[in-house]
Amino acid sequence: MSNDIKEIVMQADTTITAKEGMIRGYHYVVKIPDHIVERIKELETTMVGNDIDIADIQWADELRNHWCAYVAVPKTNIMFGMDYSPFQDLSVGTPDVTDLNYSSHLKGYSEDNWYFGWDYNHSYNTEVPSESTVMGDINSCIDWLEEASQAFKENKVWHDQCPCCRSKYYTDLP
Repeated sequence: MSNDIKEIVMQADTTITAKEGMIRGYHYVVKIPDHIVERIKELETTMVGNDIDIADIQWADELRNHWCAYVAVPKTNIMFGMDYSPFQDLSVGTPDVTDLNYSSHLKGYSEDNWYFGWDYNHSYNTEVPSESTVMGDINSCIDWLEEASQAFKENKVWHDQCPCCRSKYYTDLP
């Protein structure tokens, strides 16, 4: 993927302009996840014909609001490859977003990037956020990534999935 902002196909009734781009040197992606798009297609296929299930229509509509945002760190970042789940227990905390719940590569994007992500409708109980909310959350996540990366580099926190921390731990054993 290039550093240019690219438009991604989106549902016309949302307020988000789905895109990807670069902010302060960090790649970000805003989209409905592939597995959700596939589920919507499955539901739409079953809605063809006389046996239309109202529950399927409602479910498909709710899934169309399942937007996610992701921010990547490159392979050179100390947080590359780390799982998001232990951060709550560390002094670095998590970014000020709805709920950090993803860390991995993103299908269709460079394996040289590791994405941290969150969604806006995890329990299917929220409205589609505004684009300004999403972009504010992306900036908040970047702030957090910079602070947390620095804390790891300075050995202010320890994480068993960090190669640097693991090396220090094993060399410090008696």
